[in-house]
Amino acid sequence: VTIRRKRVIPVTNLPVGRRGRLLARPISFPSRTSGAMGDSELEATICQHLVREHGSLAGAFAHLDPGECGRLSKAQFETGLDSLPRLELSKTELKILTLRVTEGADWVTWSRFHAVFDKAIKAEKDIELLRMRLEAALVAKFGFPANAFRRIADPDGSVRFNTFKKLFVDLDVPGSVPEIRNLFSRLDCRGTGLLTPIQWTKIFQAAPKEQANVEIVGEALRKQYATLNDAFQALCDDQGTISQAQFVDLGTQFPQLNLSRGAWRELFQEAASLDDGFSTTQAEVLDAARFCWMFE
Repeated sequence: VTIRRKRVIPVTNLPVGRRGRLLARPISFPSRTSGAMGDSELEATICQHLVREHGSLAGAFAHLDPGECGRLSKAQFETGLDSLPRLELSKTELKILTLRVTEGADWVTWSRFHAVFDKAIKAEKDIELLRMRLEAALVAKFGFPANAFRRIADPDGSVRFNTFKKLFVDLDVPGSVPEIRNLFSRLDCRGTGLLTPIQWTKIFQAAPKEQANVEIVGEALRKQYATLNDAFQALCDDQGTISQAQFVDLGTQFPQLNLSRGAWRELFQEAASLDDGFSTTQAEVLDAARFCWMFE
């Protein structure tokens, strides 16, 4: 079974705990798994990688310009970005970015290099500030963001842009329509036009009980089975799936977690509603992809 994993790019440099989870606010936005990233999103992502590898934008430019010419050719610029570790750029994204940075010229100057990436970081910080304001309003009104999702979700169990936009009005959170749409596109990392429960709770965390239980169960599974895939293979039935009844019965296997059958049932339902990129309906059983993605 091939497991597709999320690629998460932090928008600020923050301390990271075990399994790559951020220890402080603001949290990361998941990057897109379908379609190209937006302008500021793409540039901010690259900027974070450049700073992580070279300490600063100035250090990154100096590394890309070993001859100290004060400018980069298109080939130098593209080769330098393409060689950054853990950065996955398509050829199209790389060409579009080069065109934006060079503005049609044959060279990338330091002033243009700095202006483009610095502006992108500021734009990402504005988006994160808007997210934090909305989260604070959600917590004040509903207790936990997960509770808010249940209250505002459309009949099919998802949240569309118009519903999301109305939330800002109802909660009196300031934000322009372009800013709200930009934030929505960051949350809708698959570009489906819908926010699912799992996307919502992983962005608006605020320590909801459900997310804490995900962490607890994930750690217990790793401790007993070494990897999540090993755990799934040990727990699944002959059809290679885990039903809700089988999942809830895990409570008897992990009594030390002190989770009620209701808590196990909620975890199953959250995993079953996980957006797999092909369907927005809730699954009746868990396959390996949903199981591993839920607890990774």
